[in-house]
Amino acid sequence: MQRSTLMHLTQTATQRLLTLGALVTLSASSVMAAPQQSQCPDGWEPSPSPATQCQPGSFTHQTPQPLRFRRADLKVRQYRFSRRSTKRIKIQVANAGLRAARPTVLRLTVRRIDGTPVGRMMKIKVPVINGRQTQWVSLNAAQILPKTVALKDTTFRIDVDSTNFVKESNEKNNTTWHNL
Repeated sequence: MQRSTLMHLTQTATQRLLTLGALVTLSASSVMAAPQQSQCPDGWEPSPSPATQCQPGSFTHQTPQPLRFRRADLKVRQYRFSRRSTKRIKIQVANAGLRAARPTVLRLTVRRIDGTPVGRMMKIKVPVINGRQTQWVSLNAAQILPKTVALKDTTFRIDVDSTNFVKESNEKNNTTWHNL
């Protein structure tokens, strides 16, 4: 007997709560203000500015700007010559973009040795660099330099992403010169 009474009371309470919820919903929707009727011509809307009453609808409804796709942006932040070897260099490659940069190739091109134009080149791999991160890479230019010439005494160019494998937000900042 108590179970049936308890079930009946539960059902009655549930129905009352549902009815009360519907009434609250109805009263809340009736309280909402009706849209104001404007005196503006078609395609025009009331202006938020007190100086004018109406303005074209395109001024009040601004079209959303597309999200700017932020890509990786590789560049040489700095380089340091080795104290142990005159032909070694450490290069800090920075990714100034928000997206990670895929593995790519860094190219060192020696353009002048003792004032004589040359075009000696070597490449090394640069690993993945996450957005807003840096990575140091080491390079030994002994293969492309004469035995008596130090790398810091030459004119050379460093190109990050020399193969344009990484799609970047700025492709024009990938080159750094030394002794230009």
